[in-house]
Amino acid sequence: MLGRHIKNAVVLISVAIGLTAPGFGTDGGDVSMKFAGEKDWSVTCTFTKDNGKTRDVRRKGKGFSSIESIAKRNIASGTCTLFVPEDTSLKVSFTSNGAIACPFEDKDSCVAIFTGSGETSFAF
Repeated sequence: MLGRHIKNAVVLISVAIGLTAPGFGTDGGDVSMKFAGEKDWSVTCTFTKDNGKTRDVRRKGKGFSSIESIAKRNIASGTCTLFVPEDTSLKVSFTSNGAIACPFEDKDSCVAIFTGSGETSFAF
């Protein structure tokens, strides 16, 4: 009987520590991005999850009309670096919920078009 009480106390203490630890229990959000472009474009996004872990995700487009997407859950923040070839553009559609806001100037449609100027980035 005493063993069960100790086990319950340990669980309660663990939960209390987890709820008050810095960087944990923050309200993040879910992110979905669609990339559409021509030629050989590339995207590298670094996502920081609510638990503090980071993850890099890469997408590449090839040919006349390439479309790729990325979706992640429980994201606290992130950055994406785009490489757009000269004489072309890359359209980025961004959707989010929770604490993640649209990173682009056009907040209504949350779409940005990046023109072929080499490397550029945005953060959310």
